[in-house]
Order: sequence, then C-alpha cells, then structure tokens
Amino acid sequence: MTTKAFYLTDKTLDSLPQWLIDNRESGPLDIYINSTGGDILSAISSISLISSHKDTITTYITGSAESAALLIAISGHTRIANQNSFGMVHPVSMIVEGTYHDHMDAVKH
Repeated sequence: MTTKAFYLTDKTLDSLPQWLIDNRESGPLDIYINSTGGDILSAISSISLISSHKDTITTYITGSAESAALLIAISGHTRIANQNSFGMVHPVSMIVEGTYHDHMDAVKH
C-alpha cells in the first residue's frame, strides 16, 4: 500500500480537512508542513480528523510550522521535524466589530 502525502502550506491549510476525509480509508498518511499558519477553524477540524484516523498519520516539519500549522504538526501520531525546521506559537488574538457594548462583552469573555 502506497502512503499518500499532503503538502501543507499557507495556501493549502484550508483544504486539509477535506483531503483527510477523502483519504480516511487510504491507510497511513503523511503531511509535510512548511506554513506560517492560517485559519484556526480549519486547523481544529484537521486535528479532530487526524486524531480519529484509524491508521498512522505522520507529520513532517520541512521548514516552518507556525501558529495553526504547528498545532496540526503536533497532532500527528508520529511527528518528525527536520534539523533546520522550526515552530512558532503566539497568544490568541481576535478582532471584534460592532458597538462599544460588543467590545466590552468580548473583553469580559
């Protein structure tokens, strides 16, 4: 059985959940990561799909794995980082639009 591979970049992070769904019966999977991150909701979906995959998913950091991409990298069943690769995390941030009361509500919660 050939292991299928996905190359995660800034432009492909949003398509990873669908790829994982499409390949849920494909056996072991490899995810190669070189990304500054992206949409956290896509990352959370990917992490859930990786954790429920019945075969081994190996994540490889080939360059950088920053922000949401690092969360995906550490969710692999097997995790490999190349000698010159790196990861980066940062505090959670958000944007709030709306009235003064909307902003105050966001600060409270």
